[in-house]
Amino acid sequence: MNDPRVIAAGDAFTRVRVRVPEAYLLLRPYQTTRPGLLVLDADGRRVASIGLPGMGAPPITSAEIATRLAAARTTRAVERWQVTVAGKAKALDTLATALRPAAISRAAATWTLRVAPGSLTPESLEKRARDLSVELTWHEPVPVRFTPKEGSAFDATLAAVAGVWHRNAATRRAFVSRGLLAPSRFPAGWSSDVEAKTFLLPGVPTGGTGARLAAAPTKVNGVLAIFADVFHERQVVVARKNGVDWSAVKRSFAAAGCEAKEAR
Repeated sequence: MNDPRVIAAGDAFTRVRVRVPEAYLLLRPYQTTRPGLLVLDADGRRVASIGLPGMGAPPITSAEIATRLAAARTTRAVERWQVTVAGKAKALDTLATALRPAAISRAAATWTLRVAPGSLTPESLEKRARDLSVELTWHEPVPVRFTPKEGSAFDATLAAVAGVWHRNAATRRAFVSRGLLAPSRFPAGWSSDVEAKTFLLPGVPTGGTGARLAAAPTKVNGVLAIFADVFHERQVVVARKNGVDWSAVKRSFAAAGCEAKEAR
């Protein structure tokens, strides 16, 4: 939008334009709309989403967009945790009650928690689950176990890595947002239990078909995150080290309509 008020309000942010089909991949994880403005903090936590005119969205004035952008500058981000749980119904109800004031959406075995940063830690959630004999699997943020470079400070080093929401020096684990789970950005000289591979996708289509193809590896066991670059016909897939069948990743692309090749 070319309204000076919107432009001025947007100047306070680092702006990234995300086109289709990559934009489709953001809609569900960030509960946002297209077309729209998605506001994240520096660690990938959702701050706000502002729908823009088009695609059947309700009308909105330039003045309201500018006002909501200005408000986003001081709005506290929210962490959106997603886990699957397994246990007795009574134990699950007890766990949900114990997690208040976090807002919980329960859809079968999948729970989505909206957590104010600092109000709850992944370790406290894990402990409560263990105490109730509830099995818990993380999807967002992703637990990553690090082996730090000798002499480096665990907390201080990871505090400078974008996307790290929580870190625990005692367990050498950090919880990283899937949206920023890029091993290439991890501290130099450190190793971890995740790895990434780049795949070439010759002839990958644009539009919704391209988004569905890009998302195909997410159904493979061990895959944790994807970073699609459809217009350059390539994609990075992040997975648990020694916990994924990379040939299955290739097959997932093939089943979606593209013979992927691993970049060398």
